[in-house]
Amino acid sequence: MRSALRRTLFVLLTLGTLAGLGVACRPKTPPVRLRGEVIPLSEERLAEGRVDTFRFGTLRPGEVAVRDFIIKNTGSRPMVIADVDSDCGCIATRCDGTPLPAGDSTALSVSFDSRGYYGYILKEVRILTSLSARPLVICLEAEVRP
Repeated sequence: MRSALRRTLFVLLTLGTLAGLGVACRPKTPPVRLRGEVIPLSEERLAEGRVDTFRFGTLRPGEVAVRDFIIKNTGSRPMVIADVDSDCGCIATRCDGTPLPAGDSTALSVSFDSRGYYGYILKEVRILTSLSARPLVICLEAEVRP
């Protein structure tokens, strides 16, 4: 009885280890790059408190999607993007924090790592600027399916 239990435990541990190695050794797929959008940014728009939603589309588990945005200063004063943060560690952002004169643009790259997620996903990114204490909020949607 005891040896049968040990053998079963050994087989389960071996299968679990092999399954884990199969997942770890799977080649990484390149990120899915999505078309960029222009996001106009001004004091008036920040005062409105409007939220825009952008779709990453349908992803497979473990796939990374990258969306490049263009932040355009449509206001009359120069601004600095002071901080870009999100509500989750699965979202990574990259943005240049140099001053942005009125009428100029800068790039904002946002990536979503779908590892560990399934179904409908809604995440939030907040862009804090020197124009207002209120951040610009953009929501990101994705559907993760095997």
